[in-house]
Amino acid sequence: MNYVSRRSRFPFPPFFFRLAKLIAIGYLLAVYPLARIIPYEMTWENGPIENFQVLLLMVGALINWRLYKNFAGTVKMYLWQAVFFAVLTARELSWGQVFLVVGAKKDGPIFQEFGPNQKLIIHGLVGLLILWLLVNLIRWVPWKRLLSQGRELPWCFLSVILASVFLAYIGEKGLLGLGHKVGQSLEELSEVNVYFGLCCLSAWYNAHFCQDRER
Repeated sequence: MNYVSRRSRFPFPPFFFRLAKLIAIGYLLAVYPLARIIPYEMTWENGPIENFQVLLLMVGALINWRLYKNFAGTVKMYLWQAVFFAVLTARELSWGQVFLVVGAKKDGPIFQEFGPNQKLIIHGLVGLLILWLLVNLIRWVPWKRLLSQGRELPWCFLSVILASVFLAYIGEKGLLGLGHKVGQSLEELSEVNVYFGLCCLSAWYNAHFCQDRER
């Protein structure tokens, strides 16, 4: 099986990955100073930072869905990546709860709570969807070819994602004496880099591994 040519199949120019690495690393270094200076209101639910996160995830989903349709449904990994980003988008939207604003307080909007039965149904459906997605990702990823890349793997994006997850955890838990406001800002800003890194990983995989037809 031959790899897809990046020039002929991938919708981004060759310098995309070099530029994306610079953006990801630069943003990672800037995220803590930014967390201390941006207005706290920007990190609220339904605020600009969260809306940008949703936009990033929607771009990842739409690009993969478009590629899947362009190949007439023969490249399954495009579909599963689109579903993956769609699930993350729904999660970032709290499964639709962000559209149920019932008021506001000093720390942001107030949302209508889902009832116990609604939560049970949502969690059950999401669990089944994630299980189905994982099974198909495991099935369609060419793991031997992928791992054989060794030093050619996108270690930069993987490292940025892990570092950003760690910073988001620190912010969420308010560790290192950050305080609630700076901690929340650090969490939300770090999640932006997590999602950007995931989009870059998807792009790298599509450029190197997605093929005209899969079995």
